[in-house]
Amino acid sequence: MTFSPGSLLSSLNSLLPDDWQQRKLLIALSGGMDSVVLLHSLCALKTQGKLSNPLSAVHINHGLQTQADDWQQHCEELCDQLGVPIHSEAVEVVVSASG
Repeated sequence: MTFSPGSLLSSLNSLLPDDWQQRKLLIALSGGMDSVVLLHSLCALKTQGKLSNPLSAVHINHGLQTQADDWQQHCEELCDQLGVPIHSEAVEVVVSASG
């Protein structure tokens, strides 16, 4: 499969509501390859003038891995480099027994 920012734009046009280009785009940024490629691609489209939507990102630090704080820092640094506002939130995951 070939990927390009142009193919992303085509996919967005076919998958999202007709008025999506007038909406703010909020990217769920885990720090993994998929969300990082999506963010980079959207930023590339903005740089090329093919996307005018405001972009921002959100990162949820679930604290489930020993590297969770590192992932949060990575996401914050990436967004800073790209000029994308990010909101990071640390949450506590509580597992309860039901029944």
